[in-house]
Amino acid sequence: MATRELREKSGLLEEQARQLRILASTDALTGVYNRRRFLELGEYEHTRELRTRRGLCLLALDIDHFKKVNDTHGHAVGDATLVRFVQACASGLRAMDTLGRTGGEEFAVILPETSLAEACELAERTRVAVADAVMSGHAGPFQITVSIGVARMGPDESFETLMARADSQLYKAKHAGRNRWQAGPDPILRTPCGAPAQG
Repeated sequence: MATRELREKSGLLEEQARQLRILASTDALTGVYNRRRFLELGEYEHTRELRTRRGLCLLALDIDHFKKVNDTHGHAVGDATLVRFVQACASGLRAMDTLGRTGGEEFAVILPETSLAEACELAERTRVAVADAVMSGHAGPFQITVSIGVARMGPDESFETLMARADSQLYKAKHAGRNRWQAGPDPILRTPCGAPAQG
């Protein structure tokens, strides 16, 4: 009898430990990785990229005018909008991509084994998916847009620097009118990604 009780308690403790690991690594609202876990996974992919040289890109995403959603519809609708936003973003990503919440309405995506041109294509797919998603508010349905910065890791560049370059491109997209993606030149090929897409 005591052995069975010990096994049950051990199983319960293991399940509680598993749940604590999930809580420690995910954003409770959206279910994607939280900033801390996202940065850990980014460092892992960075180390892998230094070894394989297959291409590592990053998307920095920011929901356009999100404060207006909260001000107009309330925080409960704002929270539901964040969840719907994540669903729209995830719909166009590949299984190997990593989506994380890095701030209030700020998110990022790690794109391993990806060229800058492929990252720009994913950014455009994400932009369109978000723009096409319908949100539900007290005053009726509404839509949101996203601005995206795109960057590819340069030779021996840190993950922190890659994130800073993606953020820099994100702010260029914001200043250029929002609902668009922006990418700098490819640090490996020294070529542009193409014309920034906009809605």
